[in-house]
Amino acid sequence: MADPAGPEELLTMDGIDVRPEHRHGTADADYESAVRERLRHAEYSRKRLGDFILTQEFIRLLDCTNEACEEVGIDPHGLLLTDNPPDAVRSFVNAVPVTNVIARLRIHRHRDRGFPLEQHDRTDMCVLALAIPHCSVVATEKRWVHAARQAGLDHRYGADLCGSLTELDRALDRLALGGHISKDDFR
Repeated sequence: MADPAGPEELLTMDGIDVRPEHRHGTADADYESAVRERLRHAEYSRKRLGDFILTQEFIRLLDCTNEACEEVGIDPHGLLLTDNPPDAVRSFVNAVPVTNVIARLRIHRHRDRGFPLEQHDRTDMCVLALAIPHCSVVATEKRWVHAARQAGLDHRYGADLCGSLTELDRALDRLALGGHISKDDFR
């Protein structure tokens, strides 16, 4: 464990977790590295990568889905009682923008074996999952721009993805020309 920093009286307070947030990112990167290793050795897993990741993201949604169904009086079992449950899960994940973005970025990340797995990837994907469906312009690292474009997320959500200041400047010019903003709003 890394040494915590800060005043001792704050570090020893009940209910305060002083371990660095990095432990989550490291655990996620380790998990994704294990997935990548599994894919390298199992052709069947490579073929089913999309379904594997969509299923994981669906499972992450279950608690929220059950709570939402309960609030509006819907039986959550009915969501998947169809003739084709795998298609129902795929459709469900695809219909939830935040989850769809994360799933598509994860799928791309594992299909592109040269894509580096880094500690803060999960945080990056979560932020992009909020930004891409809801923002006209999204500026981020080139590797994420490439991944999102490869996944078609820019077209699906109408986001102009920028991986450099030049791309960002052009995107803001396009927005200004469309009458949505003035470039002076960003100076």
